[in-house]
Amino acid sequence: MRFLFVLGVIALLFSGCARQTTHIAEKSRDDIGFTLIGLSKELVQSYNKRVNDNGLLEIEVILNSTSNRDVIYKIDWLDSDGFVLQDPINKEYKTLRLIKNREITLKKIAIDKRAKDFAIEIQPN
Repeated sequence: MRFLFVLGVIALLFSGCARQTTHIAEKSRDDIGFTLIGLSKELVQSYNKRVNDNGLLEIEVILNSTSNRDVIYKIDWLDSDGFVLQDPINKEYKTLRLIKNREITLKKIAIDKRAKDFAIEIQPN
């Protein structure tokens, strides 16, 4: 019994150190997946996606922060089966400065016609 108590205390200590992750939408074939690490889900105001005349997926994400901050983000383009398509040009995180109470529109176009969906990760810089 004492061992279980000590094990429970250790588990509590480690869970307090974990990063907070908020998922706005779970990733699936029909949903766009947002992962916000250490940020409020209210940061993402809205999003749109469409296939343009060239057959490439376009996305538009509108962000609005309650404070001035720098964030980093990364977009993964997903095929129809939900697998990440390799994008050697945009594989690194990018920095974005958010201004308090000002909408920022993030517009991106996939470089592969196989892209049917996307997943975006945003976290403080």
